[in-house]
Amino acid sequence: MKWQPGRATAMPEAALALLDAELARVGRVRTGEAETVRHWSISLVLRAPTDGGPVWFKAVPPAFAHEGRVASWVESVRPAHSPSVLSHGNGWLLTREIAGAGTEPWSHALEAAARIQVASIGRTDELVRLGCPRREGALLRAGLVRLAERPELLASAERRQLAEALPRIAELLSAVEQDDVPPVLVHADIQRDNVCWDGNGWVVIDWTDAVVAHPFAELARPTMNATPRDRALAEAAFSKVWAKILPLPTLAEALRLAPVLGASVQVLNYADIVHRIGGAQGFSDLLRLWVERLLDATSATTLLTPRI
Repeated sequence: MKWQPGRATAMPEAALALLDAELARVGRVRTGEAETVRHWSISLVLRAPTDGGPVWFKAVPPAFAHEGRVASWVESVRPAHSPSVLSHGNGWLLTREIAGAGTEPWSHALEAAARIQVASIGRTDELVRLGCPRREGALLRAGLVRLAERPELLASAERRQLAEALPRIAELLSAVEQDDVPPVLVHADIQRDNVCWDGNGWVVIDWTDAVVAHPFAELARPTMNATPRDRALAEAAFSKVWAKILPLPTLAEALRLAPVLGASVQVLNYADIVHRIGGAQGFSDLLRLWVERLLDATSATTLLTPRI
């Protein structure tokens, strides 16, 4: 069966054939059966033994076809925080297995995410060309306006609530933009399953949700269900890197507005997933959840007197 990117997750036989072909191209041979680690609507993940050690193969639908390109880019700028990419193509990625284990607090992985962000300063045009959506500034605000007009994605009550909150959301987003914090590569799904300790440091995987956005939008996912203590640890680990770059008042304001920034990005990411892949398997529920979180964060956040 011929590989078809548009049907990537529905074609395990073709994925296996592509895996074997790419292994041969990089000078490896599979030495046993490939294990299906996960197979669902947005990914097919295989783990296979080879004569050079285990490898991981991931196939994704067109909505996430940029993942391999982004993963390769991250390896080029921050190899210590990336798996070793053996090969990649449109909608698929082949990497070496990440060796090592440890008990380091996973919140420290946010330092790795922040370092990757810093490496992307001034290079976001490259990331957009690779396929990362832009979720910063006026584009972020405009995306929320369009979402409030899409009945196929949100119920009428949800659209009305979002539309009523839009002026306030725009004020808060505009306020954080005044500090001229550069847009960067945002992973947008930092969680325990998407970071690995390799014995020396944290490696970040799964760039399917990657966007170009305000750096502090990154905090939304790891603090989603965090206890106050875990939230503080995550914010401290992330801020440790950015404190070397941003003035303290700017850092404090970005942290204060991070819930609005992050929820705005998550809302548009899930709206895109529901539009392009469908609302099954909880995606519609997550879209509604993030809309609710955005509304709550907007209500809870005050607009400070502009700095002169």
